[in-house]
Amino acid sequence: MGSELSKGFLAGLGYLDTISERTADHGVEIDGLTIKDAGFELGSDADGDMYARISGALTRIPKGVDGQILTSHVGLIPTWETHTLTNLLSNSGFGVWSNSTLENVGSDLVTNGSAWTGASGTTPPTGWTRRAYSGSGGTDSFSNAGGYLTMGNDNCAPVIEQAITTVIGKLYRISVYHINGTGSCRVMASSGAGVTGTVLLGNDYYSDVSWTTRTFVFEAVSTTTYIYLGNESTYNTCFDNVTLYEVTPACIAADTNACDGWIKGVDTLIYRQHKDATYTKPGSFYALKISGSSDTEGIVWPKNYTDPAHLENFAGKTVALGCWVYTTIASNSRFLIFDGITSTYSSYHTGVAGWQWLETHATLSSDPTNVTITLRNDISGEISYFSQPMLIFGSYIGEGNYQPILNETITLETDIHITTLEKTGYSDTGSTVINIEAATLGKLPKGAKLIKAGYINVNDSGSATVATDCYLGLGYGANVLYISPSGRVNDGPERQSGWFGCDSNGDSAYLIEATGSATFDLATLSLGSVQL
Repeated sequence: MGSELSKGFLAGLGYLDTISERTADHGVEIDGLTIKDAGFELGSDADGDMYARISGALTRIPKGVDGQILTSHVGLIPTWETHTLTNLLSNSGFGVWSNSTLENVGSDLVTNGSAWTGASGTTPPTGWTRRAYSGSGGTDSFSNAGGYLTMGNDNCAPVIEQAITTVIGKLYRISVYHINGTGSCRVMASSGAGVTGTVLLGNDYYSDVSWTTRTFVFEAVSTTTYIYLGNESTYNTCFDNVTLYEVTPACIAADTNACDGWIKGVDTLIYRQHKDATYTKPGSFYALKISGSSDTEGIVWPKNYTDPAHLENFAGKTVALGCWVYTTIASNSRFLIFDGITSTYSSYHTGVAGWQWLETHATLSSDPTNVTITLRNDISGEISYFSQPMLIFGSYIGEGNYQPILNETITLETDIHITTLEKTGYSDTGSTVINIEAATLGKLPKGAKLIKAGYINVNDSGSATVATDCYLGLGYGANVLYISPSGRVNDGPERQSGWFGCDSNGDSAYLIEATGSATFDLATLSLGSVQL
């Protein structure tokens, strides 16, 4: 049986003549507007559901899940679909920094590394522990006369040790100021006391006839790292200004060099932020830290923003830019899209501590003079963090949809030399791990898949003897690059380039086959590209 609501005023709709129930299909008719039997059964609907007119009836479309896009189909009910977005930004994980220098983070972690208080007779400096490392017995000798440490032993080669609290995975740099006494020195680090556990810095000797600063970089593998200073055999040696800092790659020079693929303002200071409970966003290992001495500091992508091919690729298109942003200051952190004519800004981070997803979009000029995106820190002396920036063709990204470029290959803007391996006088050397991040001084990230050696130069003093093989092997698993000077005149150089593999951590390995003792030289190992 039908029913009817008489003419009258209904808030929001005005004066209505008739609202009646349709007994045939249980719909509702309002002044000739008919809603058929799908109805509004709000008791069974969920927040976020929508309705669409399908074949003359109002049909409910259940809500989708995060990241889905409602897609229409001719003659069919619209459906929620998951779309894979393509990120146009290179080096969006902020991992590759071939232009960088290593900069200190925080304060010096060494205790009593310059005053050498307490060093006297057989007593090591306060805060340091004596360890027998090579040989035993004899009488220790420690002195801080002259304001530096002199250490030795008349019968063996002891070391002094200090335990340092470290964060697993972070990079650290030991710096020592050294001069020979009657002999050379050694500097070591390990994850266990008494040079046990994982040895992070080996047992090489260093001879300096004048005061020389030597630095060593390693990645911590434990929450306590032990560092060591030692002398050679029964000789004495001298140390001063020993420091240990956490370090990170940064671009802080008064130029435009930045992380690869980007440029910065000359007053802008940028740093790679290692994984952190506060300053990195889950989903990426690194973040970008920006500060500076002027307002509106920032970094710009791409470096070649006026390249004709780049401009043609973006001309007239709609693009969306999104990024996670962290700051504690209002009106400080935001980003923009620019086509040479119009700047389209995101909103500012609110300044409430925490990561916030910001997003904007713009339709670019059909004839742009440049196309850039800029991540900005707008207040001098303040700090902004950016993570997982994403630029797409389209008008919407949505938080949680970040994707880096799959198997991205980056050609390094500055060649990277692995100087710790560029040495003469190698003998046979079994497979030895190369911590790529530490060996490149943080210029390459954790997790690299493949690395291209742009230039390798090796030689061996016995290479003319073909029956005696000699080579350098570089890589991991099935991706090993071999370079052999075998068959060349003695010490004749063999030069090569090529890709070599990394393990799941981004580390690699090398091995050397020499014709004899101390006959093989690795003159140059320069890296030119990386696949992430």
